[in-house]
Amino acid sequence: MPPSNPADKPIFRDRMFIVLVTVVTLALAYVVSPVVVALFWATVLAIMFTPVYRWVAARLGDRPNLAALATVASVIVVVVVPVAIVAALLVQEAGALGAELTSGKFAPARIVDRVFDALPAWATDALRWLGFGTVETLEKRISAGIVQGANAIGARAVDFGQNAFGFVVGVFIMIYVLYFLLRDGPALYARIRNAVPLRQDIQQRLFPKFSEAVRAIVKGSLTVAVMQGVIGGLVFWALGFEAPVLWGTVMGFFALVPAIGTALVWLPAAIYLLATGDVTRGVILLALGALVISMIDNFVVPMIVGKEMRIPDWIVLVSVLGGISVFGFTGIVAGPAIAALCLATWHVVEQSRAPP
Repeated sequence: MPPSNPADKPIFRDRMFIVLVTVVTLALAYVVSPVVVALFWATVLAIMFTPVYRWVAARLGDRPNLAALATVASVIVVVVVPVAIVAALLVQEAGALGAELTSGKFAPARIVDRVFDALPAWATDALRWLGFGTVETLEKRISAGIVQGANAIGARAVDFGQNAFGFVVGVFIMIYVLYFLLRDGPALYARIRNAVPLRQDIQQRLFPKFSEAVRAIVKGSLTVAVMQGVIGGLVFWALGFEAPVLWGTVMGFFALVPAIGTALVWLPAAIYLLATGDVTRGVILLALGALVISMIDNFVVPMIVGKEMRIPDWIVLVSVLGGISVFGFTGIVAGPAIAALCLATWHVVEQSRAPP
């Protein structure tokens, strides 16, 4: 009787195939790693604009190529062009601010001195009571914080400007892949579901919940943060502040902070205007900041999110901060997307363990 071939055993063949799948998948991931950011953004945009593609396709009839092309064109107009313009202005303003810091024209310490000279005695006493020691100590801390923050933003912006060619190439790859993800999305989604080694009932609950969570994060948190940053930047521009795009970007980031949000930017600016005698602009900024910039999320979120899955603000904030530290700018969405996948997974676990 001839000896049996180990490869004839089903379990051996299964294990070898699993190893093969793992190796070729890791090899492909290594090959596409230089453009993984573009692929990630193409996937996120495909998730967000699939409803738009379906709406366009329903009106164009059986023309998926034309529907995908029209949807990609809308993405370029609504997303790509505004982001490119803001990025260019941000690079310009950050560069100008860095030059002023280097030349000494912009001195944060002098601004702090003017504010504290206008403060009443009870305010300075309160600062000492809070443990800051002397006003001079607080001035040094505030000035150092302003300089460090401006230098960090300027360094990021300059780095972005130096990598402009890579940015253009990444955008082209993103748009190109987005076209095929929109056109072939349903077929690709079905193939992924068939290939993923999960039970069908878990897939039916997990995949839609993940897509819903990503849409909720992008629409309910990031879109509102962008709107608050845009409105805040326009208000700063109308009131004559320097670098309004830079301040609007900072406000958009702080909009992710629960409860306080954009007030971390416009409130100190309003206090500065009032303390230096510019009462009119200070009152206008206080009013617009409290009634428009900070309140917009109360009106916009219910309209654009509706009954979709809501993600707690603190989870969005923590995942954005962690995502930025790990993935850079892409972490603004990558971090919350990972959090959304985690929440969707645990939601399925919760449902499976719930009593009948």
